[in-house]
Amino acid sequence: MSQTAAQIVTSATRLRRLSEEAAWQLIRAQNAHVILAILRSNFVESGETRVPAPMLFERIDDDVVALRGAGYDLPQTAQQYCAAWLNRGYLERRPGEIGGDET
Repeated sequence: MSQTAAQIVTSATRLRRLSEEAAWQLIRAQNAHVILAILRSNFVESGETRVPAPMLFERIDDDVVALRGAGYDLPQTAQQYCAAWLNRGYLERRPGEIGGDET
């Protein structure tokens, strides 16, 4: 195998591993633009890295209602979307502080 072919194989292997990460899967998700808009609003633009789960569900419910009003087909609840995003690695669940809600 030539050096160029070996480099291509190495590069393809590295990129295949990367494509299995949550960020790449998110980009390929069916509603990636919606997911990214919701997560950006609730974490990046708000400057918050940890949000209590009940507060996040309430915010995402509001986001989903607004998006539905704009014609987006979003049949699930905020809790269902968050559960799916947790399973896919888009969100992380953390235990709450003593007596607090999980974040």
